[in-house]
Amino acid sequence: MKHYTDEFKRKAVVLSEEIGCRDAAEQLGVSYYTLSDWRRRKNIRPEESQQREEYLPDAELLHEVHYLREANALLQRTVDYLLKQQV
Repeated sequence: MKHYTDEFKRKAVVLSEEIGCRDAAEQLGVSYYTLSDWRRRKNIRPEESQQREEYLPDAELLHEVHYLREANALLQRTVDYLLKQQV
């Protein structure tokens, strides 16, 4: 898996906004979906993207997904318990 610098990502996003995502991805040799994801992340937090863009490696994302699923399951069990207590 390729790792791109934050500077490369910022420049790629700017280029994609100028000439279009598909053309920029082809020109830079980057997957269209990768570049689309960088653009999406930039547009989610426009105030933060100008200061610092944060891109998590896949391992960190998977860890965060696992953590959030565990937290969600705990909350669901808590809700179920509290609903049983009301009966």
